[in-house]
Amino acid sequence: MLVKPLFITLWRLTFYRLSLPIYLSLPIYLSLLCLPLLYLPLLAHAQTPTNTVEQSAHSQKSQTLYTGATLPKLSQGPKTSRMSEAVAASGDWSFTIGGGTLLSPNYLGDDAYSVSAVPFIRVTKGEKFFTSVQEGIGFRALNMKTFKAGPLMSLEWGRDEDDGGPFRIAGSRTRDLIGLGDIDTSIGLGAFAELDLGKVTISGKMTQAISGHDGLTGQLALRYSGILTGYGPPLIYSFGPNVDFADRSFMNAYFGISQSQALASGLAPYTASNGISQYGLSANGIVPLSRTVSMNVILSLSRLTGDAANAPLVMERGSKNQAFGGLFFARKF
Repeated sequence: MLVKPLFITLWRLTFYRLSLPIYLSLPIYLSLLCLPLLYLPLLAHAQTPTNTVEQSAHSQKSQTLYTGATLPKLSQGPKTSRMSEAVAASGDWSFTIGGGTLLSPNYLGDDAYSVSAVPFIRVTKGEKFFTSVQEGIGFRALNMKTFKAGPLMSLEWGRDEDDGGPFRIAGSRTRDLIGLGDIDTSIGLGAFAELDLGKVTISGKMTQAISGHDGLTGQLALRYSGILTGYGPPLIYSFGPNVDFADRSFMNAYFGISQSQALASGLAPYTASNGISQYGLSANGIVPLSRTVSMNVILSLSRLTGDAANAPLVMERGSKNQAFGGLFFARKF
């Protein structure tokens, strides 16, 4: 009785509500339906702990940072495999604390940049539970060797029309947003899934905001990971493409302009529709400095597309092209 409504709901999410092209909707739809069936036989097998240095390299999923743009998540810090496997197997708590600087557009779609001081705190329990500002709160209900999935609660900082963000430390305040109003912080409820194929990881997530922009957002990403040795400390790297999509509520919150906003901002009225909002390429490099401390470098290039790219805010005051770069340090306790 539940199978048919599930099929219909998934198809409406991918094709009708998000208005994705059929060549994107059909693969997403079939993947969501088939992945649980493909990995159902593996449920009887316990996950074999993997080397955690390789695991951190293989799991560099894109996450949302304070600017609303997608960037690779920060590393948990270097760990020796025996120690980390023992912690994961015992289900103990683990804490990672760090921070760094991030160069990013003042807002999603801007052509001017600022530097922010970004804190990083991550807490995990065993291999299943994790939480951080960047990742949100997640639980790996399915935690197999090659497939992981579970519920996710995300946090997205909003946008202030007269402020450069709470963490900005350099760069001029933008006046592009005056008259467009504020966007409150958004809390999203949804799910994530990750397919580990060795050096290649395919991941996806989708959340529905219950505050702030009140929209449905999602991301698909592919990452290639590896470890480069022979030149001093090992370099754990990952890179790959990603594509973001969103519904009408999110698109109009960040790119739409109502009649009253048009009068206050000087921009033409604009109504955005749902679909793909941006696509890009990101890379992450991790250099262990000690047994517990790591240095993280992140780079990302993305391009707004569809109604996000055609918005008057972007066309007249910003840019379709978005670039990000950051340097962070993290310590695991």
